[in-house]
Amino acid sequence: MRLTRPPLSFARTLPCRRLEPLKMSHVESLLSSNQKDVLMEEIIANYHANTKDAGSGAG
Repeated sequence: MRLTRPPLSFARTLPCRRLEPLKMSHVESLLSSNQKDVLMEEIIANYHANTKDAGSGAG
């Protein structure tokens, strides 16, 4: 029997509150319509939302 792990999403690897990962269909839509800048803005916004409190309490 082959054991499989669920794919890691960016949000699950961070220690603070979780955001939903971007839907692959949304990512593919942005990429296929040449909107890489919009995709990067969403990725960066999610990153900042997840890390804004990460420094507090870290030691």
